[in-house]
Amino acid sequence: MQDSSGCSTCTSPTFNHEWYTAFGVTLCNACKRNEELIAKGSAKERFLLTDSDFKKLGFLTKTNPQHKDWTPMRLYLVSQVQTLSYQRHGGADGLERALYDRLNRPVEQRAKAKEEQRKQVWVLLSGCCGVFWGVLGCDRERRQG
Repeated sequence: MQDSSGCSTCTSPTFNHEWYTAFGVTLCNACKRNEELIAKGSAKERFLLTDSDFKKLGFLTKTNPQHKDWTPMRLYLVSQVQTLSYQRHGGADGLERALYDRLNRPVEQRAKAKEEQRKQVWVLLSGCCGVFWGVLGCDRERRQG
């Protein structure tokens, strides 16, 4: 944690105590407007972090905007979430690679499944007059006999 004598960004002698308690940063009310907060769900999706990663970070809770009776939102400081994500994924390039892999994994899995399906069909077709062709009415045996 930083020295709590004033804002760490500007020369203001005051800082926001709520943010200091939650995030450990000393920012005045004017400077904290330059910082972004992100909801936990959005942060997990954008920075590819797990629930256990978030245990290391401070957060603010706010009433859920979807419905007041639902679980309150946990808001995290984007700069801290980004730093943690870079540590986990090996920097900005590592995070970008992980996001790319995550987006393409379903496409690759579908392509692999389709190829496996083609192989199975080929095996069935190459063994003509098997159960598969018998159902469709292959008459090769009758023609030869």
